[in-house]
Amino acid sequence: MGERVGWVESDDVYLLPQSAFKAAQQIASAGEGIPVSLGMVSRALKERSKLKSTDPKRNSLLVRRMFCDVRVNVLHLSAADVVPESIDLPTLQQRLQAIDRSTLLGQRDYALLAVFLQTGRRLSEVASLRWGDVQLAGERITLVFRKTKGGKVMRDALPKATGAALLAWLYARHGKQLGELAPDTPLWTSLSRNGTDGKALSTRAIATICEERLGVSKVHALRHTFARAMEQAGAKISDIQSRLGHSSLATTGRYLAALRAAENEHGDALERMFGLRNNE
Repeated sequence: MGERVGWVESDDVYLLPQSAFKAAQQIASAGEGIPVSLGMVSRALKERSKLKSTDPKRNSLLVRRMFCDVRVNVLHLSAADVVPESIDLPTLQQRLQAIDRSTLLGQRDYALLAVFLQTGRRLSEVASLRWGDVQLAGERITLVFRKTKGGKVMRDALPKATGAALLAWLYARHGKQLGELAPDTPLWTSLSRNGTDGKALSTRAIATICEERLGVSKVHALRHTFARAMEQAGAKISDIQSRLGHSSLATTGRYLAALRAAENEHGDALERMFGLRNNE
């Protein structure tokens, strides 16, 4: 077990600054380092409103809390900003089925969310897709992501239903002109009548779609959901690493461990031992 870097209390996360920063540097050592100081990181968290509380009396970004019977200085953050968020599958299925795909808006949003969930790609990567990034080979559709993290070019072959949803949206939007589109035509376009109709959806607009359709404000939750679902489907960590584009297998392992952190595989057994049951 590694050095403890902090602890969680309800909706609060407390990080021991030196230990957490040391762990981050060790994680980065296999790739690019972190060319900043602990003080710079703390100030950046403050500027981005990520610190849940500070200590103005001491003019300090660190607050004092009890840890192992000793009062220590810690960074105080919200668990929502630290603990990875994913969507539970029953809720996800229900919300996707609620999208009215008889409308142009519904077709676009369903296809957009399906691509996120089936590829696990980041917001900027999906938002930047263009018609030239769509490769058709019979009924098989492959998306080429040319602007991924680290400058890598990634490809994802879409399963049948996801590919069909994407084509349904594109045909509904462009009709017979689909085959004549310029390669730089955005895949995801606005349908608004405020002067943005036909223009590429902004990342903010996509985040709004995600919140309205799936109930999560952070699009990155779809990437977490993809990783968690892949693991539940029996995928090897190396396969998940490849799909996520992580350079290190250890990074993917920590990613999945964080998503499982709230689970207790012995929870059902404890309920039976305590005699806890539904009030039916």
